[in-house]
Amino acid sequence: RLRLASPPSGFTFKGITIQSEVSQSRVLHGVFVTNVQNVDISDNQIYGFPTGTGISASSVSGQICRNHIHDFAQSASGVFTGGNPQSTAIEIDNYRVDTTNSADLIISHNRIKQLSFTGSALAAYADQSDGINIQSEPAGGSSRIVVSDNVISNVGEGIDNFGSHVTISGNVIASVNHFGIKIVHKS
Repeated sequence: RLRLASPPSGFTFKGITIQSEVSQSRVLHGVFVTNVQNVDISDNQIYGFPTGTGISASSVSGQICRNHIHDFAQSASGVFTGGNPQSTAIEIDNYRVDTTNSADLIISHNRIKQLSFTGSALAAYADQSDGINIQSEPAGGSSRIVVSDNVISNVGEGIDNFGSHVTISGNVIASVNHFGIKIVHKS
């Protein structure tokens, strides 16, 4: 397990376009940030992935704002090992450092659309796509995450929240296949 005494602060990722050159059968991460305080991931465009994550942030504070994440499509099946493939525009705390939760994080004004599984991938895995996914937290932790004013459409699930102390407000969610907003807590 990675253990750092104090995380670095003040990382900015702004105004970048990331387009996948791979059309099928790979899992890609556009932006992967872990263990950074006061991160600013804003005004980026991420598109054309077969399967994967647009922005993956874990053990962070700061903001993820005004990004446009769109047009992820997977049609092939039988090529993935180790579980079902998943496409997520913005994923929080899937790769925590030393069980540290993200805290004081704003996810706002992002546009997320068209993350889909089609053809044999849809038949084999169902529509495994999320607009925003916030993972569960270790016992005693607190996320303090605000998810507001995002526009999410044409995904399996709009907002999939497993965390605590999360405020969800002012989002527009349309054309989802399973859940608009899902809040799940395990005992």
